[in-house]
Amino acid sequence: MFSPRKLLHAAFAFFAGMSSVGMGLFVAFAGFTADSLSRSTGLIGFAGIAAIGYCGALLAARPNLRPDAGVGGRRDIISGILAIVLVLVGSIATQGAPLALRFSIILLAGALSALLMYFPWLQRQRANLDAPAAAADA
Repeated sequence: MFSPRKLLHAAFAFFAGMSSVGMGLFVAFAGFTADSLSRSTGLIGFAGIAAIGYCGALLAARPNLRPDAGVGGRRDIISGILAIVLVLVGSIATQGAPLALRFSIILLAGALSALLMYFPWLQRQRANLDAPAAAADA
């Protein structure tokens, strides 16, 4: 289990990883233009929306995460980089789609990157099937 403070740290690290890589890609391919500030603000907004999906997925997976998952570490930055790749793939697939679908793709990219990054630390909660056998032996 992780604390809300660790979740906030994870969201900030995810946001920093996604927005910095997104800004780097934006500057590399588009360069500096007159509307760079407005596009940068939009990119930061998209990273914030993806961070909400990321936090939602971590909260949903919280009961199933092992204690050694390390939420709030380097995995969150790497997950942000993975999310920008997922957003790029999703945006190519949804060219000309309505705005609501694009926002949901961004939310899903954040959630999917969280689940992909923490997949090895997810465990399924099993019912305690050994308890009746132990009680019968006593």
